[in-house]
Amino acid sequence: MLVSLRDALRRREIWVVGANRWRSPEDDLPADFEDNRDVHYAALGQPQDAGEFITALQSKLRTSLDRFEQALAEGTTGGVAIVKKHGEPGDPSRASV
Repeated sequence: MLVSLRDALRRREIWVVGANRWRSPEDDLPADFEDNRDVHYAALGQPQDAGEFITALQSKLRTSLDRFEQALAEGTTGGVAIVKKHGEPGDPSRASV
């Protein structure tokens, strides 16, 4: 239970009233956020449309995973390898990193 509580605090799913570090995420927003949402998003370089944000993030993830897969095949991962338990070589399509 304590691990779940710690994780939720770190993700800011829950917060502690009166705390500084673990305060409500709403307190971190500028006071004029809603009035100037477009300005704040532009300053962050992020789209306001959630779908557009997710699509871009998925594209970056796919590109990175493709590059990693290619590096695994070429043996140019800089020491990163996919192994089974106890250090045995594994099948890259079935093992975890």
